[in-house]
Amino acid sequence: MPAATSVGPVSPSLACAAMLRSILVGTGPYFSAASPDGNWLAIVLGMGSSNQVQLVNTRTNTLVHSYTVGNGVRQLAWTPDSTTILVCNSTDNTVSKITIATNTVSAPIAVGTDPYAVCITPDGTSAYVACYMSNTVTKITIATNATAAITTPQSVGANILATPDGTAIFLLSHGNYLMKIVVATSAVTAIALPNTPLGLGITSDGATVWITEGADFQPYTVATSTLGAAIPNGGDGETSGTFITADNAYVCCNDFTGSKFIIMKIAGSVVSPVNTGSLPNSAAISNAGLAYTANAGSGTVTVINIAAASVVRTLTVSTEPAYCAYDPATDRVYVSNTGSDTITAIAA
Repeated sequence: MPAATSVGPVSPSLACAAMLRSILVGTGPYFSAASPDGNWLAIVLGMGSSNQVQLVNTRTNTLVHSYTVGNGVRQLAWTPDSTTILVCNSTDNTVSKITIATNTVSAPIAVGTDPYAVCITPDGTSAYVACYMSNTVTKITIATNATAAITTPQSVGANILATPDGTAIFLLSHGNYLMKIVVATSAVTAIALPNTPLGLGITSDGATVWITEGADFQPYTVATSTLGAAIPNGGDGETSGTFITADNAYVCCNDFTGSKFIIMKIAGSVVSPVNTGSLPNSAAISNAGLAYTANAGSGTVTVINIAAASVVRTLTVSTEPAYCAYDPATDRVYVSNTGSDTITAIAA
């Protein structure tokens, strides 16, 4: 098993956004997710081209296990009790279930075509799998691995999430639609959008879904099922992601080709673009309101004070940082450096 390599002690004066450690992992780390209890980081290797998931102990920042799952691994999700990971295997049209206590992988669970993204309801009973560019979402009962296909009126995209109260699932279509699944009935509604959606997020109180659509942000009010007016964000159209601060005061996105992080203060719709390193491919937001952008073209992470719309510092990480994951339990950010097969741990 590869050893973790230290980058040196953390000075108290650098307690904000200081690199803690560089962790050597397998080939091509990309998507990752921290367990809710803060003990683990699960990492997808070779996004879409491998059958490997790895596990890092976030208390010690060491790689502790590798799992062989299905082929064409895409995204994964943790159960709320941090005992289980569900992994989308896009090539095999299956989902694998990893049990952490025993380090075992279940027999593959057959789902729809090209499973890409998965979310788990807050009570931990069900998973919903977005089957990319098909008209299917597969519901999995986690305790039994039983499945049910939910037919959608529009082709499914690569974003799916559950509301905090677990009553609804929202996902983006491959075309210009937001779709809502009512958990109690599996009824599906499609809401037409003016532009192609590229990012999806929901406020922590579950009141508003925000969609990034190229050069616009657009809100959807959950209680009234109302789509609000699109708000220009100044992006060049190659925007991605929807990131919302913990206090629900700001919605943000990456401007990939423009090398900017776009911040909008929701009250008053005040938009502030902030320059980042080259090609910001992913971002994460800490509970303290700092944004971390993984700049794939420059090997850096830009740390931004969102309320002030200003850069706090720039961290040099490694080759092709492609993804950021925030762990609120430990207040750390984990950056997947695809080009160097490492994970950089940052004290947020």
